Amino acid sequence: MSDAIPAVEPKFYSIVIIGAMNPRLHYPLWYKLIGLLTEEESDASRESKDFSITQLAAQFSFDDCRIVCLMDRWEINTTKEENRGRILQIACGVFEKLNETPLTAFGFNTWADLNTDCPKIGPVLAKIAEDTGLGFSGDGEKNCQFAYTKSQGFQTVQIVVRPSAILESMIWVAYNSTFAIEPQKGYFDLTPRLQEHFDPHWKNAVAFAAGVVKRVSEFSGVVRGN
Repeated sequence: MSDAIPAVEPKFYSIVIIGAMNPRLHYPLWYKLIGLLTEEESDASRESKDFSITQLAAQFSFDDCRIVCLMDRWEINTTKEENRGRILQIACGVFEKLNETPLTAFGFNTWADLNTDCPKIGPVLAKIAEDTGLGFSGDGEKNCQFAYTKSQGFQTVQIVVRPSAILESMIWVAYNSTFAIEPQKGYFDLTPRLQEHFDPHWKNAVAFAAGVVKRVSEFSGVVRGN
């Protein structure tokens, strides 16, 4: 592998809003009426296999996007990078209409299964853990995963790195950014917050994942040498 950080293509993106939700409002037709879904998307959503609207939960899918609303959270997700802008637009549009919803936090998730130069990721992660000098046992035949949390001000970053469930040579990286919302009274404009942090999260997640791929590929030679 070259010295350049390899490009990566995350496979799951989501926006999550935490607060007091009313799932019964989140019907595809309502999204059409406020201009966030086309008539074709609204019709297809009602025919999707996961379509369900109850007092406690609502969910439906359209164009490789999925919306899930529970009593305490709303989420939109996609597995296509080209839909990232669309899910941001929908998230902003929903809470511009529901601007008096009491909200406590919002966040972004980027998950990826990534190729590496390692035949087996588990022993490599175990070796990296052992080399931290913190007393972790680096039994090279066992799997190892890392979970990291960093909080600063209103933002918390949570990262998980572990062997992929797809192939032994792949690594799974989950990068989550959560932002607390200070208590509000009445109207609250969430859109500027979402727009401010959406792309920086994405860039940080991609850079981190690329760095992980580069680092484990470097350690792969050390493990094979042993």
